[in-house]
Amino acid sequence: MKLSVCVVHYHSEKDLELFLQSFADHRPECLYEVLIVDNGSTYPNLEKHLHQEFGTWVRVISLRRNVGFGAAQNVAVKQAKGDYVLLCNPDVRVREQGVHKLLHFADQLGDFGVIGPQLVHPDGQVQESSRRFPKASDLLMRRLRFLPAFKKRSDRYLMRDVDLKQALEVDWLVGAALLMKRDRFLEMKGFDERFFLFFEDTDLCRRLREKGYGVWFYPGASFTHPKMRLSDSKWPGMWVFKKTFWIHLASAIKYFRKWGGKMKNKARHREWILRS
Repeated sequence: MKLSVCVVHYHSEKDLELFLQSFADHRPECLYEVLIVDNGSTYPNLEKHLHQEFGTWVRVISLRRNVGFGAAQNVAVKQAKGDYVLLCNPDVRVREQGVHKLLHFADQLGDFGVIGPQLVHPDGQVQESSRRFPKASDLLMRRLRFLPAFKKRSDRYLMRDVDLKQALEVDWLVGAALLMKRDRFLEMKGFDERFFLFFEDTDLCRRLREKGYGVWFYPGASFTHPKMRLSDSKWPGMWVFKKTFWIHLASAIKYFRKWGGKMKNKARHREWILRS
């Protein structure tokens, strides 16, 4: 089997059905399966319902509780049969030949870490889904990007100074839709399960880059993805009242504890080289 599509579902039945319909409408011409990890939801007979709607190519893995996005994806990949795994959020929608184009680009590359497609908002605006590795100050400045003083720093973090119309290697990719070789995902021991939600994608890309594996943004394939982030708010400052904001903050603290010292050591090493 060439492809296993892995989707984590948590009380997202409507989104899940729309994703599956978009995949069915634009399915690739290869052997595939779709694994849905039911992360402690309460929808009765979900697998039976999905089989009736879409067919037996959908398989449901039921977990008793919500173990987090990364941990649930790890469960799916371990049970996957495909050479490639496409890790998706249920709120993405496959666009015309999106999966086929990703697989074709992966076959051309041969050896790589991860590939992410272009993400497009429902209104047609391209999402800035390829990023430079964050510093703690970048996250604050993104929250305050409506202030002119922080715009330049936010622009750099979001790679607005780079032409993203062609395929290129980047630091990290937003994890709404990521394609990897299954063996490589397992080699990297999957997502770090310390991250319940958020930063598991940044961390995985960083570990891949540390090993010398390419993190590729490929705009030749595109998926639709909602505009607002889970931890965002329509009104400046109101994000502090969202539960997902505090989950995001907790994951950010774990990320910078894990990588902060290594980032500082690399910066000192570069400074020493320049002075030598």
